[in-house]
Amino acid sequence: MSRQQDPIVGWLSMASTGQAWPGVLVHRDAFVVDAPTEVLHHPADLSVRFGAYPNPIIEILIIDDGPTDSGRATAMLRLTREEPATASVTLDRAAVDAGWRAGRPTWNLLQDQGVVPDRWPPAPEVAPAAVESAPIAVKTVQAAPADWCTIFWWLC
Repeated sequence: MSRQQDPIVGWLSMASTGQAWPGVLVHRDAFVVDAPTEVLHHPADLSVRFGAYPNPIIEILIIDDGPTDSGRATAMLRLTREEPATASVTLDRAAVDAGWRAGRPTWNLLQDQGVVPDRWPPAPEVAPAAVESAPIAVKTVQAAPADWCTIFWWLC
C-alpha cells in the first residue's frame, strides 16, 4: 500500500437515525466502509461525512466476499463530490487477488495493507436530519480478480 498521509477517516451516516459507521477515503471520490448489509441495501438517507458536512453518494458497490452470517459487508462508495483532500491509495493487487482466492474478507485484506486502521476515533454526534440526496445505485460485485477494476476504479 502506498499513501502519502494517514488514513482520512470519515463516517457513513444515516440521517434519519443519526447512526454512523467508520470508513476511509481511498481516493477523491471513493470511500470504503464495513457496515450492516441492511443499511447498504436500503440507502435512502445515507451520506458520507468528513467533519460536519454530508457528501452524497452516487453508487454503493457491495463486495461479495462469500457466505457470511455477520450481517455486515464491505462496500466501496462512489461520492457525488470529490473531496479536496488528495487521498489516493494504491494496493498490492497480487496480495489482494491471493487473499480473495483464499477466501479472506476484503476488509481484512485492506487492514493488512494499512488502508483501514485497526482502531477508530469515537463516532461523531450526528443529529438526525434530512439530507438532500439523489437515487443511489446499489450493486453487488464479487470479491474476485475479474472485478478488480469495478471495485478499485481509480487504479485501472
